[in-house]
Amino acid sequence: MTYFFREPEHFDFLRTKALPEIIDNKASSIDNNIRLRSAGCSSGEEAYSMAIAVSEALGNMKKWWIKILAIDLSTKVLAKASAGIYDEEKINTLPYELKRR
Repeated sequence: MTYFFREPEHFDFLRTKALPEIIDNKASSIDNNIRLRSAGCSSGEEAYSMAIAVSEALGNMKKWWIKILAIDLSTKVLAKASAGIYDEEKINTLPYELKRR
């Protein structure tokens, strides 16, 4: 089973702990790369949730080069993830403002 923000504590950790630490570590360097991986990404909800969390946490996205590698064994679900088109039932738990954006 997969859906957007399916284990919210993981995304809270990404926003509040991991990303601030990554940014602090890169503050004195010219390295502006942030790379994340979603293993077993299925149809992409987790990877897109990561992208949303990163966007919300960073604010100014122009400073960073962000790469999220989403991998899965099934090429069928990867094609769905790549398309990024979801039925209403998949996004109905997301706040209206987030869906609008």
